[in-house]
Order: sequence, then C-alpha cells, then structure tokens
Amino acid sequence: MRWCAALMSVGALAIAQGASAASKPAPNGCHWQAIPELKAHLAVPDGWRFEQVKSEEALVYEVRPAGKGFEESKALFHLEVRLRTAPDDAVARARAFVESARATAIDAPPLEEQQVSTLTFFSCFVRYPALGEGLPTLTAAVSSAANARTGTIYTTRFDIPEDEIERVAPLGNALFREWRLDDEV
Repeated sequence: MRWCAALMSVGALAIAQGASAASKPAPNGCHWQAIPELKAHLAVPDGWRFEQVKSEEALVYEVRPAGKGFEESKALFHLEVRLRTAPDDAVARARAFVESARATAIDAPPLEEQQVSTLTFFSCFVRYPALGEGLPTLTAAVSSAANARTGTIYTTRFDIPEDEIERVAPLGNALFREWRLDDEV
C-alpha cells in the first residue's frame, strides 16, 4: 500500500488535550492555526490556505495546499465540527463517519481506534477509484473524534489525488496527525 506508507501510520495519531499549542513547537514546516471558537489548534503547513467555510449546521474549516510546488493542487483537508449533539450518540456517530468512508472505498484497511481523556478517535486511510478515464485514483485520510461528555463530534477528511501524494503527504501528514483539542468543548 504505497499510498498509505506515504502518509504514515494513523496509529501514531498525535492528539493532545487542552487548547494550548504553546507547550510544543509546531511541526517542521508548519505553524499552529488557532480556532478560538473551539479552543483548538491545527498544524497547518506554512503557505497553505486555511479558511472557515460558511455553514448553518456545523463549524467547517478547510485547508488547501498553496504556494510554490502546489500550483493547481486538488488536495483538500476538510474539518467539520458539530457541537452539542447527544453525548450518548456521539461516539457511534463518529465511528459511523469513518465506517461510511471505508464502505465505498476500493481499498480500506481496518478502522483504528484511540481513547484520550473523554475523546474517542477513529481513523483509516482509504482509496477510491478514478472518477473518469485519465483521472487519478483518490486517497483519503479519514478520521473522527467524539467527546462523550459534551457530545462534540469532529470529522476530518483529507483527500489527495494519487498523483499528488509525493508532494502533499510530507507536509500534509502534520495537518492530519497534529491537533490540539480542549476536552471541555
């Protein structure tokens, strides 16, 4: 699974409780992007575009590769956060998000699960067929986190066309793997 190795193992997913990113320097080539309304930080590669997307149903953020070497990149990191869902339901919904991505993939290793404080994380790398002749297959790093105490659900999907893996994965890895979340949100 060449595409999975390029993005590294999801099993090493680095998530920390607490909103402070100051306790640890950002990964090499990245900066901490604060998301104050969530008391959270993402490790965004330097030069990449971060934006909040308007949505009435959830808090939505996207990061796109940008700058030298990333011209015309189609890769997209999408983070969606749903606040105040039913806490009893949150973990099952987070798991279902990743399982649904696995269900439609042509290649999907088993789901990985991790518990940190009140947060339960699920993740997997998947591969989808090309959408048309001459187009690349699509790889995706898919993850979710559920706060069993507050009901907050975080879902991420990092889509990378297979022909961009070598350019996007080295920096994109930090974006997918390095989050700072407050377990009170």
